[in-house]
Amino acid sequence: MIPLIYNTQAARRGFPKGATLSHHNILNNGYFVAETMNFDENDRLVVPVPLYHCFGMVMANLGCLTHGACAIYPSEAFEPEAVLNAVQLEKATALYGVPTMFIAELALPNFSEYELKTLRTGIMAGAPCPVDTMTQVNEKMNMTEVLNRLRNDRDKPGEFSNES
Repeated sequence: MIPLIYNTQAARRGFPKGATLSHHNILNNGYFVAETMNFDENDRLVVPVPLYHCFGMVMANLGCLTHGACAIYPSEAFEPEAVLNAVQLEKATALYGVPTMFIAELALPNFSEYELKTLRTGIMAGAPCPVDTMTQVNEKMNMTEVLNRLRNDRDKPGEFSNES
């Protein structure tokens, strides 16, 4: 194994934990996540998640890189308005985020003014997703192919995906 990164997780009970991740592991995670979403060179992904986590760096950046898709960074830090503006202006086909990001976007007073019809897929990960939130994302954001991803950061960016 050729190590690429040593991924650590904050200690909640005891000592910090970590795992060595290989080039093969990281590239395949990015590749197969994008394969699951049927990414190709026509896709445009809005990436509001941090790039210092596997979600942004591996699943977003490497997923786009391995499939010729475009990655769009709406702002330096998460801003719900910037995310929806980027989706609308760039005609994005995909959006990543944690449940609280999607909740914040849906809660914007002017949410209904955004044109989100180009969205079809994305990933909601990092925490359990309330059923109502997933339903709203499917119906109000047109993300009928969104994946709900459970993960263990120490081992790999994603362990399990299921379509909404």
